[in-house]
Amino acid sequence: MITEVSSSPDSIPDRLAAPGWWRGPFRMVQTNLRLVDADLDVAAVADFIVDHGADAWLLNTGGIYSSYPSALNSQTPNPHLALRASGDIVGDAVAAAHARGLKLLARMDFSKVLPHIADAHPDWLYVSATGQHQVFNDLVTTCPSAGYFQHELFTILDEVLDRFDVDGFFINWFMYSEMNYAHQYLGPCHCDTCKALWRSDNGGELPTGRDGPLYSSWTAWSRRNVLDLGARIRAHIAAHKSDAPLILHDTADIRYIEANNAVGREFWPHQTAESVSAAFSRAPDTPVLVNSVAFLDFPYRMAAEHPERFAQYLIQAMSRGASISTYIMGPPGAIDYPLLGLAREITRFHRRSDALYANLVPNARVAVVAPPQLCDRGPVPAPVAEFRGWYQALQELHIPFDVVEAGHLEAILGPLGAERYSTIVIPGVSALDAAAAGALDDWVHAGGSAITSLSQHRDSSDLPRCLGIEAVVAAQDGDQLLSAYAQDVTGAVIPLHGRAHTVQAAAGSQVLAWLVPPARFGPPEYCYGHNASADPALLEHRWGHGRAVTHTWSAGRAYRDLALADLRAAIAASLGDQFGELAVDTTLPDSVELIAGRSGGRGVYHLNNLSGVRRNGFTEPTAVAGGHTVRIPGAAACRAYALIADQALDIRPDRGDAIVALPEIGRFEVLVWEDTEAL
Repeated sequence: MITEVSSSPDSIPDRLAAPGWWRGPFRMVQTNLRLVDADLDVAAVADFIVDHGADAWLLNTGGIYSSYPSALNSQTPNPHLALRASGDIVGDAVAAAHARGLKLLARMDFSKVLPHIADAHPDWLYVSATGQHQVFNDLVTTCPSAGYFQHELFTILDEVLDRFDVDGFFINWFMYSEMNYAHQYLGPCHCDTCKALWRSDNGGELPTGRDGPLYSSWTAWSRRNVLDLGARIRAHIAAHKSDAPLILHDTADIRYIEANNAVGREFWPHQTAESVSAAFSRAPDTPVLVNSVAFLDFPYRMAAEHPERFAQYLIQAMSRGASISTYIMGPPGAIDYPLLGLAREITRFHRRSDALYANLVPNARVAVVAPPQLCDRGPVPAPVAEFRGWYQALQELHIPFDVVEAGHLEAILGPLGAERYSTIVIPGVSALDAAAAGALDDWVHAGGSAITSLSQHRDSSDLPRCLGIEAVVAAQDGDQLLSAYAQDVTGAVIPLHGRAHTVQAAAGSQVLAWLVPPARFGPPEYCYGHNASADPALLEHRWGHGRAVTHTWSAGRAYRDLALADLRAAIAASLGDQFGELAVDTTLPDSVELIAGRSGGRGVYHLNNLSGVRRNGFTEPTAVAGGHTVRIPGAAACRAYALIADQALDIRPDRGDAIVALPEIGRFEVLVWEDTEAL
């Protein structure tokens, strides 16, 4: 039998008591306390966290209000601390946590200050382009460029480190804030410090909003600033306590991702898995923590998230190798969150399987490039829609893949990427900059395979040469494509949707499908006359030792919006002979996502049952009946185990492979196998 239990099911793994505990998986509970929660029973909370399956507690410590009697003028102690005999939540919580083997992590928030501090230090504050401060519920927003973040923050950290044996830090809202809690957009900060730094670094005036050519430069500039500050904070904490990690962004010890819902945001069922995969692709050696939010949205913190959606946060996070966390408002029981029972079940499984997750790494041969555009609210940008269509199609085709952010494509196209990936899928390849386009040319020339689609009309000189496109002649959008199709060599037609490009193919390129221009489509008596043009809809070009296949239209966006079987088949066909090598041979339905990994020399498949996906969320999935199979190539002599079902699986050798019979799959299953000949 394969066993993943590193300790008894109800105990914290011994590994977490060793130095560098945070470099492996852990499980956290965040109790985001309100001022009126100052009398919480720390022993009861710590017992709840242990029973939940977690081994770390994230607790409000300092910033807007301190949960201890601070001696600093820049800190305002919680006025309800008098309800406690000790007058100190943090000290009591540290003692209760450590008595049970839990880590106590300090939550800090320097994004806002109370009015009396704002009045005393106007130079610490955000200022809009019109000279206004950002005020919400009497709290005044601060600026990361100014003195509160740049200097006073370190004094506050020192006070916490000197007084409490905390095990790490998380800093909330660590960014340049352009909007308030009510989502009112106020624009980039124009405080005196920001204006001086911007002039020094870039010259000229700061942008006033999202419109205009300077905004993208400001976004990059502000991101560099917070990353640099994060690196300083990390070094400062480490100098005081080397084994207290900082949970934050790229320059921290642990990268933080929040899995949450938001009113007005288009539902994307794969958001958590996508974010974790992208984080590990960017920095494979930096641990990732996904903090899963138990409530609906900022304004609805008393409203519980749907249990199945919350379960997906946890399942998707751990299937991609992240540590997991449950984030609730107040101490346990203060607000009714019915999802906690299901969260406990999944978190306890993760703790029982600590040894598996301590060594889990991705094992996909395909990388899918995600665009940089964000779509927190409002319409989804076309590049994001294109990417999501490809993501969904590949997931349904059971092709394991990693997500790579467009800005990090060059890094994975180097020697490491050539060794790890055989295929790069780039939805919207026309959005690549010159450096990334050149790197793709080199990678394909060395033997790689690129599958791409065009998403915007650009000068063809900006396109990678490996695509075999001499010129982009024209583009058609929206209603211009009504009654237009793509037709392949078999005569099959699929509808064009989104955007299509008329291109001139380079010599030697092979046309695999052609554009069919619009014809009359109504009334029905007029629905004929659709004739294929000579313009390519799908091109294959051999470049050195590799190949590039390009859809000259937005095939991914079309699949996202229309979900036709023929559209997915067209995406699969563009993989050509590689499809059989990249797709996992399984009888599982397309509603089961298959994520491939390795752990300590063993193969791992996370099988996530997504049959509960609905228009705006999840409901309980329909169980997948037992008896489905997965083929494991080259592993005729192996043994396999299903961790959720807790049973060894029947294996049938077949032409040097192993055919594994699967049990019934509820929300998810974890299949682990090992080659017995290698033992």
